[in-house]
Amino acid sequence: MSLESIKPERIIDGVKQSFENAKLFLEEVYILNESGKYIHAYALCQLAMEELSKTLILYQVLFDKMNNKEINYKKIEENFKNHIVKSEISARLELVFLMMYQNETGDISVNNPIEKCNEFLENISDANKDKNKSLYVTIVDNVFQSPSEFITKEKFDKIYSMALKRKTIFEIVIKKTEENFEGLLKFIALENDGFNKTKE
Repeated sequence: MSLESIKPERIIDGVKQSFENAKLFLEEVYILNESGKYIHAYALCQLAMEELSKTLILYQVLFDKMNNKEINYKKIEENFKNHIVKSEISARLELVFLMMYQNETGDISVNNPIEKCNEFLENISDANKDKNKSLYVTIVDNVFQSPSEFITKEKFDKIYSMALKRKTIFEIVIKKTEENFEGLLKFIALENDGFNKTKE
């Protein structure tokens, strides 16, 4: 994979596809949960949140490209594949969104979600470990542990709720940005046209 060689208009495709894939994860989670099969669905929730974070990574690449900023592609590509980094990006957007909402409205009802988001960030490395425990038989304190012993309905409900909330937040961000997609594509076309004329 090389983000450096991908054209800006294709990065927009990546944003859309990452979001749609996250939605698909959650649609499958819904089906599994309705069938009472929530153990492995836990991992799909975590994967959905990681996939959502890719949209922000790609947005950053796009905007930096458009503004001719220096881009550390090696670092970005590492982040693109790093589960913990992606979990953190997803959580930080939620935190920023909640804090902005509270600052604008004074609504204290978001204190609890803000606290939970901070707790998640403080224990970010546990998110990936828990995802693995929901998929594989692991060894805990010299004893084999199956996913069904680790994932309770309460744990699943908690992460499912979190994933749905983050999907909604990312959807808002994407819709706001999507309004500019057409303008961005026109700008890219003009830039490419101007570049080609210069070369001629």
